[in-house]
Amino acid sequence: MPRPDLLRFHRWCTELDEALIQLPDPPGWARTLYPALAHIAAKHARIRTYLSVDAQGQPEALVTLMSGPRGVWEPITQWIVPGFVGVARPGTLEPLLARLPVPSRIVWWRMGLPPPQLGYVRRIKSETTYAMHLASDYETHWRQGRFHQTVNRARRRCANFEFIVNAPGAAEYTIRGAATQWQAEDQQTPFQTESRLLLASLLEPEGRHFAFSLMDGEKIVAASTACIVQEDLVGLATMRDREYQQFDTGTYLIDRIAQWGREKGFKSLDLGGSHDYKKQWGPASGTKSKLYIYPPLSYATHRFTQSVLETWRAGVSLASRLRSSS
Repeated sequence: MPRPDLLRFHRWCTELDEALIQLPDPPGWARTLYPALAHIAAKHARIRTYLSVDAQGQPEALVTLMSGPRGVWEPITQWIVPGFVGVARPGTLEPLLARLPVPSRIVWWRMGLPPPQLGYVRRIKSETTYAMHLASDYETHWRQGRFHQTVNRARRRCANFEFIVNAPGAAEYTIRGAATQWQAEDQQTPFQTESRLLLASLLEPEGRHFAFSLMDGEKIVAASTACIVQEDLVGLATMRDREYQQFDTGTYLIDRIAQWGREKGFKSLDLGGSHDYKKQWGPASGTKSKLYIYPPLSYATHRFTQSVLETWRAGVSLASRLRSSS
């Protein structure tokens, strides 16, 4: 069978709209979200859309990337929409990603399949993700390490705070507040902020996006956003007022979100990974992988650059040891 062709586009266009109509929705998401994110991305960076077609010229898979630091490209949905990398027919997205002609980093989380290990995928870095299984007695997990004492203490300290879901303006307040609060640790780009606001505006009226707030009177002291992915509640942005740090509002907010999620019949509260504190809340639930994709020429350049850097670091380390011993 002939190898499918790979078409490249430098902007979103009518031809991509027509291709999108012929492809199925990704699990849990509407494919119409894709061009909206592409238009936002084009305001902040260069974009490239790769469309694979079969021997008859029919669309098989589509992914839009945006340029990032050090010449590495990422999907426009990355860090925005869990479990949504591209739009594709079953079994065609992985081969497309594996032969992307530009250096790329792809986050593979909640995709339903293990990450592809073929083609130009040179390295895969994985981490464990954690979730609270809301249909069971999830507090049993807390007692294994006495974390229940921390939760109970937070419940007492925050007993006078009000828990509110989807207060007017809370989603925007939380998304912008998280971008500001965690700037030093996890820089949120203007594209990500704008895209998360778009996601909230589209999904909240459908009952699929939620903003959770802890209120001290009229003041928000901690807040988080989450969206529905299939049967799960998946955490997105979070922020808290540091003046209320002694109340442990972050712990109490997760506790209340879990209670609310159980009442609403969600299967789990997916906390993701990246931070050790999450393992206190629930058991391991999966993995989040980063795929590093380099076509041959880019990979040779990357390896040469890494070799030079390692040699330089070794020289700096040796010089430092010699100075210390003299």
